[in-house]
Amino acid sequence: MIDLLLRHENKKQQIRLRRLVYALYGAFIHTVVCVLLWVSDLFRISGYEFIMTFLFAWVVNGLFFMLIYSGMNERLKDPSLTIPMMLWSITFIMYTVFLTTEVRELLLMFNFFTLVFGTFHLGVRAFIVLACYGIFLYLCVIQTLKIVYPSLVDPHIEWIAFFGFSLVSLAYV
Repeated sequence: MIDLLLRHENKKQQIRLRRLVYALYGAFIHTVVCVLLWVSDLFRISGYEFIMTFLFAWVVNGLFFMLIYSGMNERLKDPSLTIPMMLWSITFIMYTVFLTTEVRELLLMFNFFTLVFGTFHLGVRAFIVLACYGIFLYLCVIQTLKIVYPSLVDPHIEWIAFFGFSLVSLAYV
């Protein structure tokens, strides 16, 4: 079934679709992990909010698929959509990091999976900007949690995690 969807008369589009499907595998794994965390009561949102959050995420993912499958992406300056997809992925991952109660570091690992997709398609400058974007969003998550949910933040552990995440992100670049 998936192989049928990935067949495209345009070979470049076929490659883009395959890359997107690999990214969607990662998004699926992220979703499964988040479901397990939610069932374990490690998310601060209700079941309805959880479902709506992930439904929205998968609608956006579906839009990326439809853009490429329909060929509409070829009218854009970057038809691979690498940067928009990575920005979306990093943003959504950091949103789920914000929503968790105790296991933020587990979900941070998915950010590195996202960075893999830029390895061969982005220049160094764009790659650095995307890594810094993830670092900035994680800093925003920590700061917002300190204000809104101070009992969920152990500053010592959170800053060690932030420092480690930042170093690994920049080293990956």
